[in-house]
Amino acid sequence: MTYIVLALLVAVAYVSRAQVRRVASSIVGGAVFSVLVTVVPISMGWRRFVVVEHSTQALLLLYTTGVLAGAFLALTGWRIARRFGWRGLAALVIVVSIGSPIRERLYLSAAHLMVVAPGTLPWIAYTLSWACALLLSHSIMRLMAGPARDDRLARTQ
Repeated sequence: MTYIVLALLVAVAYVSRAQVRRVASSIVGGAVFSVLVTVVPISMGWRRFVVVEHSTQALLLLYTTGVLAGAFLALTGWRIARRFGWRGLAALVIVVSIGSPIRERLYLSAAHLMVVAPGTLPWIAYTLSWACALLLSHSIMRLMAGPARDDRLARTQ
């Protein structure tokens, strides 16, 4: 899984023609994303990974995958915002924030890798943590890398 996310990050960096500074800042944003999406829900009791109880390496793998996924989503959000404006970024945040917790709840619970807290309130809180994580990682990347100049892939007025 980690290799797939790493390959996606490299592909989106290449396709979006992101500079090294932007890719590095997206990884920093991805680290913040991973904390908000993995560590906070586990510590709040919204979800519990069965694999993590048996291995500390599994938690490190989970966090690393979260960092790479956050960097991928930050770069993708940057490119979507450059091309489609704030409406495109808002659509990305809504789709990923709602879709990813549903996917994890269905896929990882069915595979008996994750135990989810019952009820809808933990799911809503987890969805909000995804939205905050996406927006915060995108903001950190934007602050560190600065605005894009001479972007030929951006929308023209």
